[in-house]
Amino acid sequence: MTPDYKDDILLLKQLKAKNIQAFKYLYTHNRKWLYVLAVSILKDKREAQELVQELFIDFWQEALHQHITSSIKSYLSNAIKNKAYNFTRNDGIHKQRENDISLSNEFILPA
Repeated sequence: MTPDYKDDILLLKQLKAKNIQAFKYLYTHNRKWLYVLAVSILKDKREAQELVQELFIDFWQEALHQHITSSIKSYLSNAIKNKAYNFTRNDGIHKQRENDISLSNEFILPA
């Protein structure tokens, strides 16, 4: 029987101990609503899914739980929003650069 990690303090304690069951609980109980939140910002299901996966990978590999000072849900919500907004901003910059390059190529005169 898996422990009930509804208490943030217990869940954080288990995450700090690198308990894989605690991480699985965190993932299975939060991935869907994080995905919905990411889709609402990005309007792109594939990118939203990628960002949610990245968030959980970063959370585990970089021990991001060490930085939680509020509730886990609040932390995850802010983290996925930041990832989504950063992606949107960076994607916009990338698309602008592509447009600039294609425009500059249109006006190159042959030698």
